[in-house]
Amino acid sequence: MRKSHLFISMFFIVFTFIANTLMAQNNVHRNDTKSFDPYWFINGNVGIGQFYGNISDKNPIEKIHLESRISTGIHIGRQLTPVWGIRGQLLYGKLNSLSGNKTAGLHMIVENLWEYNLNATANINNMFKYRPDRKLSVYGVAGIGFSNWESALYRRIDGKKIDGNGTAGNGPGKLTSETVIPLGLGVNYMLNDNWDINMENTWRYVNSDKLDSRVGGFDYDIYTSSVLGITYKFKSSSTNLKSMTKNYGLVKYTVTPSVLETKGDSIEITINAKFPEKYFNKKGVMTIQPVLKYDGGSYNLKPITCQGEKITGDGIIVKQKEGGSFTSKQVIPYNPNMNKAELVLVPVIYSTKENVSANTTLNEAKSKGKYFEMPEQKLADGVVYTCKRIIHDEDIALEEDHGYVKETLISEKGVLYFKVNLYAIDLKLPLNKNKEAKKKLKDFADFLKKGYTIKNIEVNAWASPEGEESYNVGLSEKRAKTGKKYMVDLFKQMEKDKNNPVKITNPEQLITFNLHSNGEDWNGFMQAIQQSNIKDKNIITNVVNRQSDLKKREKEIRNMTLVYREVEEQILPSLRRAEIVVNCIQPQKTDEQLLDQALKTPEQLTNEELLYAATLISDENSKLQIYKSTISVFPNNWKAYNNAAYFELKQGNTKDAQNHLDKANSLQPNNAKILLNLGVLAAKNNNVLQALAYYAKAETAGADVSYNKGILYIPKGEYTKALSMIKKRCNYNVGLAQLVSKDYSAATATLKCAPATAATFYLAAVNAARTDNTSLMYENLVKAIKGDSKYKAIAKDDREFFKYFSAPDFQNLVK
Repeated sequence: MRKSHLFISMFFIVFTFIANTLMAQNNVHRNDTKSFDPYWFINGNVGIGQFYGNISDKNPIEKIHLESRISTGIHIGRQLTPVWGIRGQLLYGKLNSLSGNKTAGLHMIVENLWEYNLNATANINNMFKYRPDRKLSVYGVAGIGFSNWESALYRRIDGKKIDGNGTAGNGPGKLTSETVIPLGLGVNYMLNDNWDINMENTWRYVNSDKLDSRVGGFDYDIYTSSVLGITYKFKSSSTNLKSMTKNYGLVKYTVTPSVLETKGDSIEITINAKFPEKYFNKKGVMTIQPVLKYDGGSYNLKPITCQGEKITGDGIIVKQKEGGSFTSKQVIPYNPNMNKAELVLVPVIYSTKENVSANTTLNEAKSKGKYFEMPEQKLADGVVYTCKRIIHDEDIALEEDHGYVKETLISEKGVLYFKVNLYAIDLKLPLNKNKEAKKKLKDFADFLKKGYTIKNIEVNAWASPEGEESYNVGLSEKRAKTGKKYMVDLFKQMEKDKNNPVKITNPEQLITFNLHSNGEDWNGFMQAIQQSNIKDKNIITNVVNRQSDLKKREKEIRNMTLVYREVEEQILPSLRRAEIVVNCIQPQKTDEQLLDQALKTPEQLTNEELLYAATLISDENSKLQIYKSTISVFPNNWKAYNNAAYFELKQGNTKDAQNHLDKANSLQPNNAKILLNLGVLAAKNNNVLQALAYYAKAETAGADVSYNKGILYIPKGEYTKALSMIKKRCNYNVGLAQLVSKDYSAATATLKCAPATAATFYLAAVNAARTDNTSLMYENLVKAIKGDSKYKAIAKDDREFFKYFSAPDFQNLVK
């Protein structure tokens, strides 16, 4: 009974030890165990053996003396969890025991002791907290196996053998087998990822009293082994990296800004990462691929490569003991498809013996060998694109100079000639009665009979330059009055003529007469000389031009008259005259007539009349119709092309506007208004660089392009520059520039005074959301949606309201 009780007790100890080990494993923190990867190992050891038995009648248990024998062993096993392991053991050794004095005592020798057992191991430290980098740990061992041996018992006094191989008595040539239960403790020291050294002491309980070849006393024999061993752990690079993969959740990422935002044509992204202590494998590499994913596509950012201390290359080094971090600032081009996007990370963990490049791509990382690809991890939402929400309310240039004159003057001229030094009319004077002169006077009278409204009558009178200057001035004045009298008498004759429909009573009171006495007609003299056939006309001209003194000049004229009678006969008579010019207002169509014809029969109007008619109506479609008609009738009229494009731009018809502006520009190159409108067209087509180029040319040509240029700097991200050009106005775009430059108080004030449109209310809602004014945000968002229902769908996906996406009030508003 005592034997079976001991065996049962030993088995119960083993069972309890294993159960406690498993229970302890269950208590290990889950996040810690994720970094553990099972592995195989082999251990070789050498030590000393000790025997506890009852070869002496006096002592039931006797301890071996210091001459104990050497034992060796080998373990092959697998570490299954941070706590639990299993191993198979082969042990070879010898035992030696002495009892009593030399004359009365016994000497027991165990030769060729072979033991085969299967053990469970438990890391006691890891029962409380698992640390993959722990250097020193204590472990326990429990198992079951078989022990084989041959033993002999001798008297010490004479060395005579008195028994052997236990109570079975099978003789020294045959090994005896028995069940054995090993229980022990060990201390392990980790040299590196693959090598450990350990010290272990194990008690072996033999399930019989045969080992000492002497029955009696203690029912079970016990022997121990105390060994020093070295262990090699079969951890491949992938095995070592699995700890990184399983513990990847401990890596912390942050992104700035938390919701991605455009600035100009780019998106600026800052990714920060922090690796915990004891995480990064010294031989590990992690390539992280940030990707901005959106509907219909994705954009790969620059990959980020981190490497362990034992990896060569230019990646970011992360130390195992201290951990590490990185900050990656990147700028990517903005695409409107990115407005609804997510920034994700795709990490790959691997190891390599090659140099690591900081720009390693995922495909290159995967080509290095075995790798572990981590699940895709979302870091941020995006993209806020408010800076792109400009309203194209640019200043468009309309050519307002139609060239039409509502009051057109038509004139008719008559000339009266006088005798030298006289101012009375003499129609028998040769110059007055020649055929051409008489015809002019008749045409003059016939013109008056047309009945046109007379605006004024101009009378210009001169004297020939051969007399005294003062006398000639007075003479020309009298001749001007004679011209006026001639006209008054003519009107009186017309009034008496019954067949003449034109009747002007009191012409001196009803008609404005402008009399001009011009004195001596030197200009006419010189012109007549040059146009004459006088042989020495150049000599005459030079003589006159040399005399600046008028009296001397007159003397020269008189002298030339005596010498050159041609001057007196051909030149001077025609200078003694009074020119009468009647200015009448030409009859015009009324504005109503012009507009009616422009809309119905444009081909009957002049170029100028059509352009003017377009200004007589407020309806923009009718204006556009008239300008298109003008283009059809007068295909080389650049003004009509430009003005047609003006209204097409206002209506959003950019295709026709492009055709008309291109034609206008070909007809009138470098025109400031055409260039400005071409810039507006490019801006509406989102071609910012082309728009700015046109604006620069228009500015050089004299156009004011400040506002148009200013609003284009908003989507380019140059907010300060934009505000310097547009801040004098109070409208949506000014409020937008203030908002995106984070001057929220100024934006609030501007949006209050800006025109109350749906767009303005929506922008005010965005401004309120940024300042956490929830009530004002909802108030303005309701107004925006009421003004234009499209803002319901826009707000639903607008990342400006990201923190409100799950709010019931917001959902009810945009659903």
